Amino acid sequence: MNPQKKVDLKLIIVGELGVGKTSLLHQYVHKTFYGEYQTTLGASILSKVIILDDTTLKLQIWDTGGQERFRSMVSTFYKGSDGCILAFDVTDLESFEALDVWRGDILAKMEQSYPMVVLGNKIDLEDRKVPPEMAQGWCEEKDISYFEVSAKNDINVAQAFEVLARQALSRYRGILENHLVDSIKLTPSQAKSSCC
Repeated sequence: MNPQKKVDLKLIIVGELGVGKTSLLHQYVHKTFYGEYQTTLGASILSKVIILDDTTLKLQIWDTGGQERFRSMVSTFYKGSDGCILAFDVTDLESFEALDVWRGDILAKMEQSYPMVVLGNKIDLEDRKVPPEMAQGWCEEKDISYFEVSAKNDINVAQAFEVLARQALSRYRGILENHLVDSIKLTPSQAKSSCC
């Protein structure tokens, strides 16, 4: 792939209300953490340009609202997306248990090879309710990469986003190659030559 060419990738972050989706996004894009965030209504979008495998990627990252009333709206944001972060709060067991619903909703609208990573956020807090082994086991069972992260202390945030970006780029390249192969199928002509 030409490193001069920019590839635009749309990534989305989903998860229950209060798991830290906005904090994760701001930590990744702006390297900042704010203790107080307002609830995301619908979605907000931030962009970041990175270079992976000699390819310039423009990541358009959609931060989605986690409230139940936004669930049907959030699922419309999956369209055209190249990958997804499933986030939960390690101090909130219900947010972890909700991953099944979020993943199911995504897979109902996207194909099985759709890239996803799971982020267990807030590992900086003491009152942990989701053991690392439980989250890791769930992810291994579903063949999804898992990261223990802290948006507040900037632990593993960039690594998690970049693993997803790499998976999304690989999928993008695969789709592009398949499209090119499918569109250039040459078949021998059935026409018989005739002379004047």
